[in-house]
This record gives sequence, structure tokens and C-alpha cells, in this order.
Amino acid sequence: GEQDSLTKSNKIQTNKKTESKSAHSNLEEVSNTELADCNRKSKETLPQNKLYKVANIKPLELLRQWDFYFLWFAHVGYGECTIYISSFYKVFGQGFIFDDHYLALVGTAASVGNCLGRILWGPVADRVSCKIILAILFASQSSLMYTFFSTSVMGHVGLLFWVLGFYLTIGGVASVSPVCIAEWYGNE
Repeated sequence: GEQDSLTKSNKIQTNKKTESKSAHSNLEEVSNTELADCNRKSKETLPQNKLYKVANIKPLELLRQWDFYFLWFAHVGYGECTIYISSFYKVFGQGFIFDDHYLALVGTAASVGNCLGRILWGPVADRVSCKIILAILFASQSSLMYTFFSTSVMGHVGLLFWVLGFYLTIGGVASVSPVCIAEWYGNE
């Protein structure tokens, strides 16, 4: 009696192990099949103007590429503009807007613009070349910097929309740049 129950117990355990292994291998097969389908579908839907074959470039190799320096200087200029506007839009606005609550509203619009810029430019980066998007963002930011002093003529609404637009570019650059760098130079 005891021998039979022990044998049955061992058979049940062996069957469970076999079932577990086969379920696990089926899971792996399904996962690999689904992954292959997903890869095939994503290759079909990727835009044709992007380069997806990326070699991970070593730091010393990176220092020999002119576009790395161009990108670096563009980001330095972007950072300077961001610091300037973040520090002085309220001080500048106080010269022609005497309502501190309205200037606080402009600051709130800046935060909303930064958030929206990150959300809105991300999907665009999935469909358009990173170089084109960064060119648009940097050109927009440059033109907004160039026209900063004209907001005193535009009044309350002009400053609000100007700061909102500027912060849309800040959020865009912050969200698109890491993707572009990984696409161009690798992520390792």
C-alpha cells in the first residue's frame, strides 16, 4: 500500500515537471513567435527616412566626429537661452505688466508648455528624422529669442503666448535629444 502510494506520488511529480517544462517551452515558443511578429510589423510600419542600424560609437571615436561638436554647441546655446528666459521673463514682463498675478500665470503657462512640449514632440520624433526635428526646435527657439523684446509691444497676451511657445521648444528638445543621441551614436 505504502509502496504504491509512493510510486503514484513520484509519477505525479514527474508528470507535473514534464507538464511544467512543456508549458514553459510552449510559452517560450509563443513569446518568440509573438516577438518575431512584433518585429516584422514594426519594420513594416517604420518610416523609411530613419536609420535604425546604429553602431555603438566609443567615446574616443565620438570625439573625431564633427557632428558631435555641432550638436554639443547647439545644446550649449539652447541651455544659455533656456537659462536666460527662465531667469528674466518675469523681470522683463514687470517693465510693462504691473500685475504680479498675471506674471505668475505666465510662469504657470511656462510649466504647462514644458510638459506639453515633452508629450507633443515625442510622437513627432517617431515619424520624422531627428535632425529635422532638432533643426525645427532650435530654429524656433532662436527666432523666439530674437523676438523676445518685441513682446513689450504685444502686451499681456503676447508675453503669455511667447513664453508658452518658448517652453514648448524647451520640452521638445529635452524629450527628443536623448532619442536622437541614441539613434546616432548608440546607447551603450
